[in-house]
Amino acid sequence: MCMSRKSGIVMTSHWKIVAAMLVSTGSCFAQSPELKRDYLAIERDGGRLIKVVTADGTEFIDSVTFSYVENSDTKIRTHAAKLSRVTSLMLNGSDISDVGIEELKALPKLRQLELIGAKITIKSGKIIGQFKSLRHLSAGGNGDLSDDFVDGIVALNLETLHLSKAKISSRSLGSISKMTNLRELDLSQTNITDADLAKLKSLTSLEILDLSRTKISDASLDAIGELPKLKVLNVADTEASPEGIAELQEARPDLKIEVLALRIRR
Repeated sequence: MCMSRKSGIVMTSHWKIVAAMLVSTGSCFAQSPELKRDYLAIERDGGRLIKVVTADGTEFIDSVTFSYVENSDTKIRTHAAKLSRVTSLMLNGSDISDVGIEELKALPKLRQLELIGAKITIKSGKIIGQFKSLRHLSAGGNGDLSDDFVDGIVALNLETLHLSKAKISSRSLGSISKMTNLRELDLSQTNITDADLAKLKSLTSLEILDLSRTKISDASLDAIGELPKLKVLNVADTEASPEGIAELQEARPDLKIEVLALRIRR
């Protein structure tokens, strides 16, 4: 795992090649002797492309980050022709609009999209819902997202979904319950209730569940304990009691339960 002190974590992979690209001047790449790397800076604003040249001479741009930069729509439009093989795109904290999201349709191989804190809207959800190759979506940190956004992405075959701070209700939990391939789900700082959480029993592939800073209580812990593949549960700053958590831990000794607010995200 590689972490940027300025912009969070950026991580991607492409077959046997693993590369990570950060907005800050620091970088962390898998050190592979057969991998030649070349950087293409964009207007010196911190946004960067990474061009990868494989051992057989194949060239492709695998990962792009426009996190915390301005004019994201223009950058995506300008470089669209170079992004056709991009699998990972970071737009955290950017000013991307629905227009820019629409431009992403030109990225047929996109598997990971990070929009944490970006100014996306309900319409963006409907557009993103057309990205059939997408497997990992981070759209947390945006209090304007609602049930309509989740309805727009429900048909995606997602493995990761981050919706921290979204204004979602029971309706969204019903939609999320249909995403049966989810392995990681972040619902932290949302208004979900114990009754909502019961709808997630269909997520039998779920391994990581973040419920920190929600109003869930001991009433949810039994249902959580029935998720067969769950490995990590975050219930920091919830109404779950120490006794209830202890009972869950006894019933599921294999489960790592996080009860502290401080957490380093992937």
